[in-house]
Amino acid sequence: PRLLSQFFFADERVTRVVAEINGLDAELDPQQYLVLLNQLHLSQAHLLAVLERIMEECIPTQRHSRDYLVKFPEELLVDNLGNHMLFAAELHLGYLTQEMIDGYEPLLMFTIPRLAIISGLLIYPEGPLSLERSPEEMSRVFSPFYNLLKKIRDLLRVLSAEELCLLERSLCTAE
Repeated sequence: PRLLSQFFFADERVTRVVAEINGLDAELDPQQYLVLLNQLHLSQAHLLAVLERIMEECIPTQRHSRDYLVKFPEELLVDNLGNHMLFAAELHLGYLTQEMIDGYEPLLMFTIPRLAIISGLLIYPEGPLSLERSPEEMSRVFSPFYNLLKKIRDLLRVLSAEELCLLERSLCTAE
């Protein structure tokens, strides 16, 4: 029941799941890969929840301001440490600077990947999202989603130019 022991076991769980993911060939077993990714997410969330409780107990008055959160829509925010911890980690490794966070438009985090999928499926069909190849020939990032990408491409192909433009605008406004 002690927080440090909870932290130890939660950290062990994350390490164990990461090792399983690293040892798995996602192309041979995409379903197991997705299961492990889900387990990783859950175990990371548990680890961060334990960290949150440790910080609340040990340093409740020494926490930094989270003022940058006002830029995020309420439906995206959660009352846990997870997102803040990930920002701090990157965000500590120098991938992101405080200036980048301060000037960051959160909608871009959702808009760019959405538009990239449309672009990859319709505009650059020979690129990394090419569905003319077998799933085994695709990037390991996309191959588990081969069938879903095919369905999305098929739905996108029936849209008129005006409908596609409307879809792209809607994706840019998080609608």
